Parts: sequence; structure tokens; C-alpha cells
Amino acid sequence: MLHTFKEKFKKCLISSKTCPADRVAIPVLALGLLLKNILLQMFISGSNSFKPHFGIEPALLIRGLFFSLITILLLLCPVLLFKKAAGKISYGMIISLLMTTLLIVDGCYFRGFSEIPSISILSAAGTATDTGNADASTVLSLLSPYDLLYFVDYALLLLFALFRRFYKPEGHGLKEKIKAHQKRIPAFFGGKSLRFRAMRFGALCLCCMTVLLFLPALNAMGALSDAYYTVYEPSHLKNTVFYFTPIGYHIVNIVDTVEKQVESTRTEDPDEPSEEKEETPEERHQRELIEAFFKYNAPLADNDYAGIFKDKNIILIQVESLENGVIGQSVEDVEITPNLNKLVGQSGSSLYFPHIYDQVKAGNSSDCDLMINTSLLPTGEVFFRNHNGKLLPSMPVLLRRKGYGTYYYNGSGPTSVWPYSTVYGNVFDYVTDAEDEDCNFHMIEALLPEEKVYRYSSDENTFNFVLEDLSKNKDKNENFFSQIILCSSHTPFRYDNLAKEENRNPIPAEYCLPTPEDRRLATSKTFHYFNGLHYVDAQIGLFLEKAEAQGLLEDTVVLIYGDHLGIHKYFPQDAENVAEAYPDYAFINEGEYFSVPLIIHDPSGKTEAKKFDIPGGQCDIMPTLLYLLGMDQEDYAFAMGKVLVNTDKNYTIISNGTIIGDQPDEETKKIIEMMYKVSDYIVERDEFGDLVKDERAAAKERAEQAAKEEKNTDASPSPLEALKKEESILPSRNEDEIR
Repeated sequence: MLHTFKEKFKKCLISSKTCPADRVAIPVLALGLLLKNILLQMFISGSNSFKPHFGIEPALLIRGLFFSLITILLLLCPVLLFKKAAGKISYGMIISLLMTTLLIVDGCYFRGFSEIPSISILSAAGTATDTGNADASTVLSLLSPYDLLYFVDYALLLLFALFRRFYKPEGHGLKEKIKAHQKRIPAFFGGKSLRFRAMRFGALCLCCMTVLLFLPALNAMGALSDAYYTVYEPSHLKNTVFYFTPIGYHIVNIVDTVEKQVESTRTEDPDEPSEEKEETPEERHQRELIEAFFKYNAPLADNDYAGIFKDKNIILIQVESLENGVIGQSVEDVEITPNLNKLVGQSGSSLYFPHIYDQVKAGNSSDCDLMINTSLLPTGEVFFRNHNGKLLPSMPVLLRRKGYGTYYYNGSGPTSVWPYSTVYGNVFDYVTDAEDEDCNFHMIEALLPEEKVYRYSSDENTFNFVLEDLSKNKDKNENFFSQIILCSSHTPFRYDNLAKEENRNPIPAEYCLPTPEDRRLATSKTFHYFNGLHYVDAQIGLFLEKAEAQGLLEDTVVLIYGDHLGIHKYFPQDAENVAEAYPDYAFINEGEYFSVPLIIHDPSGKTEAKKFDIPGGQCDIMPTLLYLLGMDQEDYAFAMGKVLVNTDKNYTIISNGTIIGDQPDEETKKIIEMMYKVSDYIVERDEFGDLVKDERAAAKERAEQAAKEEKNTDASPSPLEALKKEESILPSRNEDEIR
């Protein structure tokens, strides 16, 4: 038996030596592309995108294997046109290298932005590098050791090539027999005749195209629509990449982008009457999805929390990269966030939500801004870069209607990668011109080194600006709403003197945690992350003290929340290593999915402290706040989020499509899984555009009416002025006549 095995093994070796190279190389490359595509899906399907995840849903895996195999065959079928093995292998290697590059780029981008990149948002990466908001160290931090798995097929091919070159087969005519056997086997990738090669290419290409166009054709005829939308319009872009490989996805994305740009340049003749267009099947599908979602998301009857903060001022503090896991924890016997710990304690008079999950996508902090102001989930194309004139109802506009003055402060400065002023001016109706006396939008620029942490305005500098501006403007309106964006705890989490070598400003020494004696721990990203949040917490405490001294916390509610994950978003492996090596730090890596906190604090002390364990997302913050303010739920019926203090939905969805919490029934699950797609459709269709236009027209009419009344008031004399005027027109009399 052993002899038989040796003979078979020898035959395999000699066969690999005598077989034409392309008959080995092309199948290896094709199989490698299929497995690499699955590997990318394994990276982006779990809670940690730096490690492969083995829990892909079976139905998704089967669909992905089938359609990606067809796509790979379509991409490789031109090898049939080549006559020589060298040409076939060269073409196969070009396709393989291109796709491998895209797989790595897409995977790295997903780790940083929780989304597959499109052509339009890739331009943001270039802008970030140009403005200094990203550098080589940030990009390299997105690579994973497991990315080496993408190169296994090349290693096998290299071994095969070396073996063919150096292996010398021997033995009793075995080589000749195998050669003769190989000649009798028809080679699919071989062939001498150009006509024969072209026929095989055409046949394979036609078969692949028929399979890929089968569902679209049936959908056009009104059949198998559900299957079509599952594959060709999935709820998440990562599924599109899985089905059609990165090459297929990016080709389609380029075509769509060009079509949208062409569409946006078209101008309609205002004199030409607009024709009523018949609703297409795709438009009907979009409308039905939107209607189904808002029917599912209908509000519940009010409970005791409705209006408990009615007519209060609002201060929103958005903390960069704040994770809930640091709250209540200590390093070297020093609390990381002592001030936040007080707020969430029993005497803190706060509503505390520790299970708010990061829902941002490629827009990161700007996506959080979008959710906070509109309760709309982030769109596939980053809204802040590609809103294209689309209008959305928003919390600032609603609050202005109720008499609030609205103010926005952002510490990232005027060179931010995201065009905040465009969206806040055109969509949220802020006055963004700094020269205008009514300007209520501020991108805070730090001019002096001591005013910066990293390349942004330090949180201390940002809070000082806010205090000065709010004190100046607080009496202009009945109430005020202010949103403050902090930036000091931004990646790449370097706060010591080494930061100076990277042209970054470290945090002041008096705000640093005690340095651990263990150098490995002291220089870890995790410890620096703790250090950054310790500084931010100190600044929040100082701000609240100063705001109270200036009377800004009177009749005010303060919301503090994280914009997205921090150490687990950018350096999850570092957090895992620290948690394993140092038991006192194990808290940083507890749980599968990590959350950001939401703290709603009542400085008056009249609100009973309570902790809510319900899973939620950042899109839930706006409707929750407006509910607590006592606003009619019909006023914000456009919100995609739920009211966290009054809901029966004990689950939420995050950007990779995972539903966290209690698993809903199948019908509800389908609606939840499509939430990000519904958000895309709302923006794409400009679903609330008419609502916003009507509100703007009504606001303009109210402003004109108020101006008219003010003018009439100024024109009509007061009673004293009327009396004087009457006396002035009476005939003058001398003193004797008066007597």
C-alpha cells in the first residue's frame, strides 16, 4: 500500500512537471480569487474587522460563492483568446493582482470607515492626507497581519515555478507515458486555432452574462423581484462586493457615479411644463420600502418621560472616539473619567444609556452629525460630501420654530476634511458667514501651539470659545441649543512627547494619567487612548463648572455622547493584547460588540438618576431628546430612530448589518436589515424635500410678518408722544391768557 502511494505521488510530481504551466496557474489564480473574496467578507462581517470571522450566514455564503464564481470566470475568460501559456498567465496575473489590491484597499478602508469605498468618497481620503488629517502611520494602522493570507496563491505559484525549474524526474519511461496521457486530455485553456479560441471565449462569456442577467431580466418582467433586490440591490455594499467581487463593484460604481454627474448637469427649461412621469418598478420598490419602515416605526403613546425637560436650553457635547468601556474604570488607581463617573452615578441626576452602538459609516464624525440632527442613518455616499442639494428636515430647524437660538461649534477647524459649512448652511439653515453678525456656526481655529492638541483646537480652547460666545448670545432668544464637537481624543492616540516628533501637540502634563512602569504598556495605543480621554473628561468638568458660574446651566439639559468607537475602531489588536497581558486592563476588551455612552444630565438635580440597558444607536438620540423636550411626535415623524425612554424595540442595527439585542421576527428583521438602504432611498428620492421647502416658505412668511409688525409698531407713536404731538398743534397762548 505504501508502495502504491509513493507511485501515485511520483506521478503527480511528474505530471506537474510535464503539464503546461497555464493549466495549473489559471485554475490556482481563479480559486485564489474566489477564496480571497470570501476572506474579505470574513473580515468585514464580524465585530473585529482586523480578524477573519467564521460566522457568515449560510444563505449569504451560498449566494456569494455562486455569483462571485460566475463573475471571476467572466473576468478570466479572455485567457481563452491567448495562444501561448505566457500570455494566458500574464493576463491572469494582472486580473489577480488588480483584484487583490482592491480587496486589501477595500478591507483597510472598511476598518477605518465601516464602509466599502466608492469613487466619490475615496477623494476624501486624498483630501484628508493633503490637509494633514491623516498620515502614513494612520494608513498603516489599518493593515492586519491576516492580510498576508491574500498572497497564499502567489506563494503556491512560486513554489510550482521553482519546482518545474529544478525538479528532474527519473524512472523507466514514466515521463513519456504521462506526456502521452496529457496529449489525450483536451485542454480547455489551450488550442491552436484562433477561431476555436474565439468560439470558446464567446461561449463562456455568453454563459456567464446569461446567468448574471437572468434575474434583472425577470425583474423587468415583474417576476422574482425579491430575489433580484436581494442580489442586485442588497441592504449593504459589502454584499455587493461579495457577489460581484471588488472589480465588479467598482466598475458599476464608476458607471453610476458618471450617470449621476451627467444627471446633475442637466437643466430643465422653467417655461416648459413638467410632465407627470410614470412610476418605475424600481421607484415603486423604493417607495414601498420607505412606507413599510415608517409604518413599523410608528410612535407609542406618551409615558411619564414625555416633556420632562420642556422649555430647557440644550448643550450637546460630542466626544471624539469615546467608548463606554472606560467609564467607571481606573488606571494606576486613578479614574480615567472621574467627571463622567459622577454624572452617571446615583447622585448625578442623569439618564444613562451605556449600550448606544456606533452606527457611522464612511463619514465617521460627520455621519454622527447627520444622525444627531436628522435621525437619518448614514448614506452609502457620505452625505456631507454628496448631498447634491438634497433637503432634510432637522432638529435645529424644529427648535428654531419653537423659539430656540441654535449654535454650532466644531474644534476640527476650517481645514476639516468634511465640508461642514456647506451642509450646515444649505441643509440645517445655519448662518455660516463669519462676517455676518448673526453667524451661529463656528469652525474653531487654533492659532497658537498651546491652543492645540494634535492639529485641532484643544478641547480646552474649544470650550473657552463656546463659553464666550454663548454668554454673549444667550439672551437673544427665549432658549438656546448648542452643539459642541470635541476633537482632542482623535486617533492615532499619541499624547506624550513623541507626539512632538510627529508635528503634533501633546496634552499638558497636569492632565495626564500616571505613567505605568511597564514600558510596553506605557507606549501602547490603549494607554494613550486612556490618557486622551482623561484629558477630555477634565475639560468637560471644567466647562460645566464655568458654565454654571456664568448661569448657562440654569434651565439647561446637557447631553454627552461618543461620535464613534475609538481604540476598538482603529487599534482593536492593541486593545486585545493589553487586555490579555495585563489583567487590570481586561475591562477594555470585554464583550463582542463595543458601545458609546449617552448621558443626559440635568444640572438642576431634579431628575432621578436612571440607567437604561436597552440597545440603541446614534440615530435614536434626536427623537429621544425631542421627546424629553415635549415636542409633538408628529413634528419629527421623519426620524428613523426610536425614543429610547419609550420603546418596545429592544434591538438596534449597526453599519455592518448586524442586529444587536433581542432578535426580532423574520418580517421585522427584513425591515431592520434594510434601514441603511431606506436611508439611501430617502436622500436619493429627496423624500422630504417638499416638506422642507414648505417649512422654509412658512418660516420666511413668519419672518416677514414679524418684520411688518415691528415696522408698524415703530411707526405708531406712543401715548406720551401722541400727547406731545397734540399739544404742539394747539394754538399758542401767552401766560396772561392762561391765567
